[in-house]
Amino acid sequence: MKQKPTKENQLSYILQLIAIVVVVLIAISFIPSWRLGNMEVRRANILGDLVTFEEKMPESLGLHSSEVLDTSYLADLPSDIDSLLSSARAERENESVAESVAKTPVKTATTTTPVAEHRDAAQARTTSEVKTFSPDTPFVPRTAESPAVVIEDYSAGGEMMSKFYNRLASGSKQPVRIAVMGDSFTESDILTSDLRRTLQGEYGGRGVGFVGFANPLAQYRPTLKHTFEGWDSYTVIQRKKAPEHLQGEFPIAGMIYTPKAGATAHFELNSAGGGEVERARLLFKNSGNSRLLIAINGGEEREYPIAKSTDVQEVVVTGPISTLDMRLPEAEGFVGYGVVFESDGGVAVDSYAVRSNSGLATFSMNSTVNKQINNRLHYDLIILQYGLNVMSPDVVNYDYYSSQMTKAIDYLRLSFPDAAILVMSVSDRAQKKGSKAATMSVVPIMVEAQRTAARNAGAAFWSTFEAMGGPNAMPYFVEQGWAAKDFTHINFKGGAAVANELARSIIERAVSLNGPIKKIQQADSLTDTLAVDTLHTDTLATDSLAIDSLGIKPILADSLAADTLATDSLAQPIIDTLPAEMAIETIEAATEMIEAATEINEEAEKATEESKEATDSIANQLIESVEEI
Repeated sequence: MKQKPTKENQLSYILQLIAIVVVVLIAISFIPSWRLGNMEVRRANILGDLVTFEEKMPESLGLHSSEVLDTSYLADLPSDIDSLLSSARAERENESVAESVAKTPVKTATTTTPVAEHRDAAQARTTSEVKTFSPDTPFVPRTAESPAVVIEDYSAGGEMMSKFYNRLASGSKQPVRIAVMGDSFTESDILTSDLRRTLQGEYGGRGVGFVGFANPLAQYRPTLKHTFEGWDSYTVIQRKKAPEHLQGEFPIAGMIYTPKAGATAHFELNSAGGGEVERARLLFKNSGNSRLLIAINGGEEREYPIAKSTDVQEVVVTGPISTLDMRLPEAEGFVGYGVVFESDGGVAVDSYAVRSNSGLATFSMNSTVNKQINNRLHYDLIILQYGLNVMSPDVVNYDYYSSQMTKAIDYLRLSFPDAAILVMSVSDRAQKKGSKAATMSVVPIMVEAQRTAARNAGAAFWSTFEAMGGPNAMPYFVEQGWAAKDFTHINFKGGAAVANELARSIIERAVSLNGPIKKIQQADSLTDTLAVDTLHTDTLATDSLAIDSLGIKPILADSLAADTLATDSLAQPIIDTLPAEMAIETIEAATEMIEAATEINEEAEKATEESKEATDSIANQLIESVEEI
């Protein structure tokens, strides 16, 4: 007969069970991080308050450190790459000197400005200083009253960034285009979405910029809805896994996409990304017999003829566009890059993030492909955000990495000769020390290595580390919910904090050189601009009468065929067939009409009250019609 368990026995069993669990957990604490395929299982340290384990550099997001610091690109480069880059730099410097002699100098930073003083002081720093940080190292969060982090321009005479600032101030109808090349720190439009939003808010512009045709991380990007089917994607980091004939085709985006017959992609713009746009530009190569069909805003598909060529091609679709669907019923020889969503004027920001890219993969990007892309898009500024995956607690010298990044900058300039290049330093990164975390001692060393790379390349530099607040910023970001608990990667909230600091540095410097901000006036939505497809015959007739009565040439009616306008609505296929030049002309025509109406208002004020009321009525009808257009 079994004995009935007593309270004492039950307590004993519970204590034994607790002891076993504690022993198991302690044992687990001594198991180092390990990998299972692409999944990393990290150390579980329940003894964090008593024991600190020094972790090796983590394998970054499914890629091994050998891929992060991959130097196999050297075998693919021309044997005379060093002399090629040196010659290109000398030629660029000679052109800069010639331009400064032949032209009126642009507004630049002189050697007496705070910018120059900050830059000169930075040159005295070395990359060999090792500082140790503890969780007790004081941290003071940055506020709106904190001075903007200086953008240090190491180009000759400080002209490089000054030209960019002048472009911002120009108010041109061609967007000021910025590319942000980075790693997982900026993937899924982290940081870049807020940089774009802030700059477009100040200078105008609309659109999320570049979107890869079939980016595997599309579902994590909140600035648009993007789905696709029937595509294979390849990254420059793992370029050897791509078909051999594609391994040398990687563009600045660092990704290429090849479709199967029948492949599709759907892009849906949302308010988080700024909403509808005026234009979509599809970039690709086509060496075979591919067919491309596109539908806008849920309308009927239209086939766009594409040439058989080894050069980068572009198909431009005009809008307004809120959704775009593409389909390739035949896809032989099609190599896809992506689509750019943009509008006239203002600022465009393209995010080119490739996880685990140290920046050295730049050498595996095809300079000819990039040059052809630049001939179409015309970049004004390229921002480089790298280094996060390179740092290791055991490495305190990054001189080699710095020298290679200098070459990478020169290599980029072969394709983007007119673009300013700005190096963002590595962000803060922390590691656990007991139960708390503190900045890794190598972070300031990497910051100085990147500053040295920028200085040696004659580029610009901006300290992300300083913009976050300096030592122990990352633990603060984690505490605020702005970064992941790996103390390495920021999230969208953290990205917004950094982006706002970068935008402030850009805007304050631009304003200090060029005065108040100028931007092309844009309506709240594209339906308030020249949306030709919303014109109706009755509206057009009324507008024509008003135009005739005022003695104004009906520019819009002359610019479009009368039989086209006679339809109930200018549907999407019609606006799609308009070349870009005509689209621009019609927008300019609308502007002239508004200006003419304004002049009429001024003249009407001098007339009698009765004439004034009649003329005002007509002018107001005209303005309202143009706004409806």
